[in-house]
Amino acid sequence: MMNLLSLILLTFFVCDFKFIECACHDKVDLVYLVDSSGSVGSINFNKEKEFINNSLSQFVIGHNDALVGVVTFSTVPREQFKLNAFLDKAALKYAITKIPYLTGNTHTAEAINFVNNHMFIPSAGDRPDAQNVLVVLTDGQSGDHAKTLQEANRLKQRTTVIIAVGIGSGASKSELNGLVSDPSYVFFVNDFDALKQIHDTVHSVACNLGTCADAIPDCNRFGPNACTAFKGWATINCAHYCGFCHANTATTHRPPPVTTILKTLPPPTTTTATTTSSCVDVIPNCKQYGPTVCLGTYKPWASRNCAYYCKLCYALTAVVPIVGK
Repeated sequence: MMNLLSLILLTFFVCDFKFIECACHDKVDLVYLVDSSGSVGSINFNKEKEFINNSLSQFVIGHNDALVGVVTFSTVPREQFKLNAFLDKAALKYAITKIPYLTGNTHTAEAINFVNNHMFIPSAGDRPDAQNVLVVLTDGQSGDHAKTLQEANRLKQRTTVIIAVGIGSGASKSELNGLVSDPSYVFFVNDFDALKQIHDTVHSVACNLGTCADAIPDCNRFGPNACTAFKGWATINCAHYCGFCHANTATTHRPPPVTTILKTLPPPTTTTATTTSSCVDVIPNCKQYGPTVCLGTYKPWASRNCAYYCKLCYALTAVVPIVGK
């Protein structure tokens, strides 16, 4: 008879197969920026939409999990729907199938600027306690390389993680490598048909961006084989032990994610450190989040990033969790 451990491992093992839902460690606000320029064509545009829907099959959609928005771009960017448009996955995926193909040139810079100013904002559903992730799909080079990288850097300064998928020989490797938040976040495929081979990469990257820690205290007990044989389970429970932590672990301006740990585990111990800071807002749009961001669980984040707006100009006390062995 299958023991409990085997059953648990089997349950998470299926996460490695397509179309199986696996919740991310933390909340994710996910925007797809989809190339609809003339070089794509209507048939291949449908393959881009199929790629999005396949990648979304692995996400849990909801207020406490992933929210999804889509923007298409050619000569001009076009918002298809905001992050807060759909909480039902079936309705979300159906809406994606209905996105029209509107051709034009490849104005990537304007499209990224649009995402920055119109998608990752509170009124569009952006959550202060969720990690922002932008996925760019393109088969060509932008009309303005320097401006594209400039707009991408503006977005990354807000701690949005950028993933890029380059399709075919026309995709610029140098541009996409400069676009992404980390070299491991850019993927190249030979053609649109090959997109089906990498649909799980979006989930893999987007769901491993938070604080890298093991959710259980005894990962070494299972050995390194569990990291490959049961990768879905290991990604959720033993990310640090298995080395699944991505390189993008710089200090974020967004509120820190909340990590859910099994209730059977002992609570982490904490130490308190006091730091001082000049009284300025680190990010430019504190007002958009409203005064509630200054209170409760968001207050430590607000002290670091919106100190002036929240009137929190004093020595900051940070509680640093230390997870025991």
